[in-house]
Amino acid sequence: MVHSTVTQLCFLITHVIFLKPHISAKVVEPSQKSFAWGPGLRPSSLVLPVRYFFIQAVDSAGQNLTGQSIPPPFQLTVQPRSGHCGIFSELLDRKDGTYIARFRVYESCRGLRLEVRLHNGQHIQGSPWLIEETVLHSNCDCPLTLDEWKEVN
Repeated sequence: MVHSTVTQLCFLITHVIFLKPHISAKVVEPSQKSFAWGPGLRPSSLVLPVRYFFIQAVDSAGQNLTGQSIPPPFQLTVQPRSGHCGIFSELLDRKDGTYIARFRVYESCRGLRLEVRLHNGQHIQGSPWLIEETVLHSNCDCPLTLDEWKEVN
C-alpha cells in the first residue's frame, strides 16, 4: 500500500513539475511583420570585414517578441545579383527575440540580393533587399574622402 502511494505521488510530481509546463507553453511564432535594420542593408556604402544588420521578431498582432527565446524562425540568404562571388552568411540568435544577420563578401560583387524569410518561406517586412551598386570585398583598402564619407553617412 505504501509503495503504491509513493509511486503515485512520484508520478504526480513528475507530471506537474516536468511535463505540464511543456504541454501548456504556447509557442509564439514570428510573422511577416518582423523587420530588419542596420548598416548591412546598405553594404555598398560601407566596407567592413563583416557586414551586419539586426532582425526583430514580431508576432502577428504586431508585438515584439523581445525577451523570448524562440526556435530559429528565420532563413538568411545573401546572393550576388549576377555572376559569382564568394559570400559567407550566418544568423546569430541573441536569445531575446532579436537576431544578428552577418555576412562577409570575399570577392567584389555587382549587386546583392539579401533575403530574410520565415520558416514557411514568407519574406519579412522589407525583404528582399536588392543592392544595385557594386559591393566591394571585405578586405578592400578603399578609403573615401571626407566629403564622400559625409555623403554616405
